[in-house]
Amino acid sequence: MSKLSQLLPSFHLVLILSKSSHIQELSLDDCQQRLLDATIDHKLMDKYPIVSLQESDNLVIDGTTGLRSWSAARHLAAFIECNKHYVHNKYVLELGSGIGLTGVCILKTCSPDVLAFSDHHSVVLRVLRNNIDTNNVGLNSVVHNIDWNDMKSVDNYLGDNDPDVIIAADVVFDPKVT
Repeated sequence: MSKLSQLLPSFHLVLILSKSSHIQELSLDDCQQRLLDATIDHKLMDKYPIVSLQESDNLVIDGTTGLRSWSAARHLAAFIECNKHYVHNKYVLELGSGIGLTGVCILKTCSPDVLAFSDHHSVVLRVLRNNIDTNNVGLNSVVHNIDWNDMKSVDNYLGDNDPDVIIAADVVFDPKVT
């Protein structure tokens, strides 16, 4: 059973199949699989790849806002996708990657040499790694634990790496919110 179907109430969808012109009842898992099968090979997939992310509905969970996607990440991804020359064939460091929306989109559409995701929260890093694996973009990516409150951590990273481009979307955090 998929994680999505575990979250939704138990029900069946009715799918009308145009070729056979009969009604067939399918479980939610079957419908998801058929939709995925029809979508994955569609010609538009080359131009508009699918990005699949695990994220939280909560604004803050476990003391972090990094477990959900934010509109700034979508806007930055769209901007870079329209301006690929900023990241194409470059070493890109993303600060505060969260669940990885911006970085995964860049990897799927812009061909950077390397995209280095970074965050510090252990749960965020675990979800980020899962999202990278789910989207099959791990070959040109690395994940770093960088704590901005520890300058030694930042200096160690920058001493060993020389990014061409550094990006960040919505990285301001107000602890009073938690």
